[in-house]
Amino acid sequence: MSVIGSISIKDNVTATLRIIKKEQTSFREDVKKTREEMEKTWKEKYQAKLDATPATKALNSLKYKMEMHCDGKPSVDTDKCVGCGACSRICAHGAPIITDRKCYIDPDKCLGCGRCIGACHFDAIKPTNWNAEDLLNRRMAEYAYAILNGRPHFHINIITDVSPNCDCHGENDMPIVPNLGMVASFDPVAVDQASADIVNEAPVIAGSELADNILKDSIEAAKHDHFHNTHPNTNWHVCLEHAEKIGLGTCEYELVKI
Repeated sequence: MSVIGSISIKDNVTATLRIIKKEQTSFREDVKKTREEMEKTWKEKYQAKLDATPATKALNSLKYKMEMHCDGKPSVDTDKCVGCGACSRICAHGAPIITDRKCYIDPDKCLGCGRCIGACHFDAIKPTNWNAEDLLNRRMAEYAYAILNGRPHFHINIITDVSPNCDCHGENDMPIVPNLGMVASFDPVAVDQASADIVNEAPVIAGSELADNILKDSIEAAKHDHFHNTHPNTNWHVCLEHAEKIGLGTCEYELVKI
């Protein structure tokens, strides 16, 4: 190795590389610090404004609804499917796709609402997870808790036009019970429990889907659970029980009529 003065070329190169490495490390730290400051500035000045826009609220609503329903996405038995298209016509999100007279459900578009299951005339669409309804009910309680925790809140339920299907359906049937008034409380669990009890104590409207179901199954009808008799595969108690468990409220209440 040649020598310039008292420092070898090898030693000189090593020292230079050390300096470069040190500068690179310092540069990375500066970049990281700058990025953190930019993210902090963005969140403090702009994120709240962006989150408040109608477009962002709509996207977040869809996102969280998809998360709530994610365990209930169905699958298709192609041996039973005839490609009639009833499922694709009822879906608001274009998830069922008919190709070569067979249906495929796009999981990225599917919300898991289950409307296609009820629309299929050939029993070809089934849930992939039979616990999905209970998981959905628990998630609804958890999402409500996340919104209400630490914030002032008051709740009013208007018990009118109690239809058999979810509001997400584009169609519906006649109400299952008469209009029953309003229930209000600072406790969201108590107000829902009271509302459910009031509905279950109400007379059934003749000719409704509930009335038809009661005629088909006298044993279940004797339990006098209008919600279960309307949709036997669901258990509405799960949501309120879980809500009480996580501290959202209590199922116990005193009903004061005005």
